Amino acid sequence: MANNPITVPLPQDLPETWAANQIVSPDGVSAGLTPQHGYNYLMQQVNNAQAAAEQVGAAIPQLADTDLSNLNTPQLALTNLGAGVRSNGVLNPLALVNQVGQTSYSNQTGSTEYAFDGRKGVLYDVSIQDGVESVQISGSATSTARYGAIVPNGLKAGKTYTASVFIKVNSATGSPYFMVSNNLTTVAYTIPLTQGDNYEVKTISFTATDDADSVLLEIIAGNGSSLSADIKGWKIEEGKNQTLVYQDDESNLQMISQQDMKIGLQLAECQRYQVVYSMVQSGLYFMGLARSTTLCTIMITTPVPLRVNPSIEADCSALELFDGVNEYAISSISFYTMSQNQVALSVESAGLTQGGVYLIRAKNATQMLLNSNI
Repeated sequence: MANNPITVPLPQDLPETWAANQIVSPDGVSAGLTPQHGYNYLMQQVNNAQAAAEQVGAAIPQLADTDLSNLNTPQLALTNLGAGVRSNGVLNPLALVNQVGQTSYSNQTGSTEYAFDGRKGVLYDVSIQDGVESVQISGSATSTARYGAIVPNGLKAGKTYTASVFIKVNSATGSPYFMVSNNLTTVAYTIPLTQGDNYEVKTISFTATDDADSVLLEIIAGNGSSLSADIKGWKIEEGKNQTLVYQDDESNLQMISQQDMKIGLQLAECQRYQVVYSMVQSGLYFMGLARSTTLCTIMITTPVPLRVNPSIEADCSALELFDGVNEYAISSISFYTMSQNQVALSVESAGLTQGGVYLIRAKNATQMLLNSNI
């Protein structure tokens, strides 16, 4: 090709000394021209661009903030910028649904867990304003405080997931942490939480070893730990990186628009309420009055008013009535009536003294559940 002269009209940027039929070399220099006039110049630029792209791709895993996302390829970098946002397995992940109509909830009772608006936990206070959950949790000397977002569909064995929370920790003592848990008891996957001035995303990537129901993403403060934090969003998704937030050109973290946020469906899911009363062995809990020799009305308090009459789940063989001296076996527990945060249960037994005062006591460690689904 180097022996074939160019006979077409010349480009305007060629030197005036260049003449028609003059041979042009691959690099242009041997014909008295600059390198860009060589006929291999464009191909050299293509090769250089390809090499640069490969270098950028190789450098991304080292340059990316691995706490933000574990980027392995340039394609995953696009995901970090909002492309390919995956479905969110968390119920009400951005705290947009406030079914009860309250903006704050308190729970000062260490034996009570409860669920509302897609959240569940014990020993915490939370206020929700404009999609930001301001949470305070504090573990006592004997109890662990927790606040979590419900994952209704659970986990499937063998699948890889990434759990993330967009959080600003205002204060922390002890060793609080972010956790993926099952049934509020199993420690599955955790990452520490520390105080900071800015929002950050905490992520946990893992492969589920078993199918799991009753899964939560939780903020935990163990015995003697405490935490005050603001939360803008939660997410659990399939894959090895998170698509909850991205890093803008000023290195600030921003929420990614979540494509599957259907408020109507979220509202329907959030109409499920559950209160869980955890009881330790020999613990004394709720007080009531016998209205006959076989029925005792026990009063309990719920953290939020229930909109419909609850159903009761309890292992009666693990519970008993106690009058300070004698124990009385319980044969059944059912709903009786309620007003605001007060719920009356009808407890069936035998040998009671009408008008007598009784307490429910746990013979063995157990739980009693109030389900109040709208």
